[in-house]
Amino acid sequence: NENYSKSNSLQNEQSKLVVSGIYQYMRHPLYSGTFFLVAGVLLWHPTVAIALFFAITILYIEIGSRLEERKLTEEFGQAYSTYAETVKRYFPYLY
Repeated sequence: NENYSKSNSLQNEQSKLVVSGIYQYMRHPLYSGTFFLVAGVLLWHPTVAIALFFAITILYIEIGSRLEERKLTEEFGQAYSTYAETVKRYFPYLY
């Protein structure tokens, strides 16, 4: 089956660590964007429910990124460790 062989060959391709573009400034741009989106909603409409949602989102982002980084370190080894030492996690030059 032609579809099977195509999907199977895609699984065998080796992943590449991307450190250019936005990734040269931060390791998790999607998480950073999510933070700003939820923070903006909180500033726009400050309620207890949204503040709780904001806190849960921050917790999710922190746990999720650390788990993701563990996986990336296993996959890319020293290359990812070196990258993580030089590029901030969410906000360029801050954190």
